[in-house]
Amino acid sequence: MNNQKYDTIDATTQICQSNMSNNLLSKNITEQMQEEAEIQIRDKKKVVDYNTIEYPIEVIVQKYLKGLDDDSNELFIQDYQRAMIWDEKRQSKFIESILLGLPIPYIYVADISGEATDENLLETKDLARLEIIDGTQRIRTLANFINDDLCLQDLEKLDKL
Repeated sequence: MNNQKYDTIDATTQICQSNMSNNLLSKNITEQMQEEAEIQIRDKKKVVDYNTIEYPIEVIVQKYLKGLDDDSNELFIQDYQRAMIWDEKRQSKFIESILLGLPIPYIYVADISGEATDENLLETKDLARLEIIDGTQRIRTLANFINDDLCLQDLEKLDKL
């Protein structure tokens, strides 16, 4: 596990602020307006705290599938997320990448443990839930594959599957 804190004002942000300053000046923005904008940015900046944890795919899919029917799964997809749009060919290519040992992007989740959204749920202290922020297509593809709901097709490297 890798526990790190990052201040949002890093080198990248400083470059963006420099570019913003140039853009503001080219649009007849006064120095006072620019200074006020920079103060607001400094006041509103946040410290982002995150953990990097590696789980076996089976564990990730289990956390997603267990309780899916009654919306009590530990790893869940919020309603605002788009529905499954990957076709079987794209899902197959993703699975092929995993089988070949290629690196895949992280799945980003937000820990909402203790945040009750339904009066019928257990007490808030008993909730342990992770909302998938980025990676819903990948999670659903993994679940489809593990549940034998995905027929691999048009693989480029693993043509014997």
